[in-house]
Amino acid sequence: SGDSMIDAQINSGDLVVIERTNTADVGDIVVALTDERLNTLKRLYFDKDRDCYYLHPENPNYEDIYVSTLSIQGVARNIIKAL
Repeated sequence: SGDSMIDAQINSGDLVVIERTNTADVGDIVVALTDERLNTLKRLYFDKDRDCYYLHPENPNYEDIYVSTLSIQGVARNIIKAL
């Protein structure tokens, strides 16, 4: 739920098919755990200046999420839209 990924054409109510894996490539849309141990769906990027990965929402109204420990739970493979 939510609108943090609307620019990736993922809207609240869509079903996202996730491949369960603990690895991902930069640019993948991933399910990851935040430092607060909450699941989130965001795009994975790497910040060369900070030398760390971060989770990027595809909505300019939200800020990037920098995590102290990256925990990938899966990679988005397909989106199923509601009619």
